[in-house]
Amino acid sequence: MKYCSNCGSKVEGSFCSNCGTKIQTEENNVQFNSEVNAYFQKKLESKKNHDIYRLVVGIVMIILGVCIFVAGMDEGTKLKYLILGYNTTLAFTLPGLLTLAAGILSIVSKKVNVLLLISGILYLSAAICNVCGISDISILFILCCVFGPLNIVFYTKTR
Repeated sequence: MKYCSNCGSKVEGSFCSNCGTKIQTEENNVQFNSEVNAYFQKKLESKKNHDIYRLVVGIVMIILGVCIFVAGMDEGTKLKYLILGYNTTLAFTLPGLLTLAAGILSIVSKKVNVLLLISGILYLSAAICNVCGISDISILFILCCVFGPLNIVFYTKTR
């Protein structure tokens, strides 16, 4: 199996179907280096893992965002947390919406990588809003503080 030296895609001809780079073949008296092929194979596999990460994290955070948002809309929950002195808009509604949007962007980022960066920033924003609203650490806060920086790191690695 041959890989493009420019983008790392699998190649089955004399030109890369992904970027158009001419592939040097054995006919041109150039030997393919198995180490280079192994490197590109490993790189392709790591991109696949990032895609699975984006999908799983997106789905989990969409579910959590909807649950948090719905909890913030419930009148009983609002009353209970207002009595305790919490700001339900900052604790539930806004973080729920931010987490929902970030989860959707995380899934869609398979096609447009910069959306992964925006998703990470939205997760961190949701964490800040949540902790300001309840003045305590929650599961939403912890997950957003984990997935936010991870999304930003994965964005920088896959750029």
